[in-house]
Amino acid sequence: MVGFELMTSGLLVQYHNRRHPAPPYAYVLCGLGLFIYQSLDAIDGKQARRTNSSSPLGELFDHGCDSISTVFVGLGSCLAVRLGTDSDVMFFCCFVGMFMFYCAHWQTYVSGSLRFGLVDVTEVQICIILIFFLSAIGGPSLWDYEVSCTLS
Repeated sequence: MVGFELMTSGLLVQYHNRRHPAPPYAYVLCGLGLFIYQSLDAIDGKQARRTNSSSPLGELFDHGCDSISTVFVGLGSCLAVRLGTDSDVMFFCCFVGMFMFYCAHWQTYVSGSLRFGLVDVTEVQICIILIFFLSAIGGPSLWDYEVSCTLS
């Protein structure tokens, strides 16, 4: 499952390294890869619970794959909105995503239950999929705008 994110984010990284904007199909593949990953990740957990074949090792493996995928989703979304030009900002965005992932799992470890908020992982992934598709339609320059702030 992580392979989808690794391949699609790697495609964006290759175009970023060449200093060329990625073609629209690269962003579409990233959106589809994230959708496939999200769907398969949800399906395998439901299937394991339904067939009563879940195990602590399987759960550890699933969350390990999710933690690796978090890095690649953050990297791909930063490159899709052209945050890749500033490595400090890109690192900060990827770090925040990983930090929130680990905080949620630490809360689950301490409290013994996984609680979901109004906006959670699924909603964020859907927004990132939309960002990929919008970048495919309008190009990554769609996200270029300048915010002027004047202090009085």
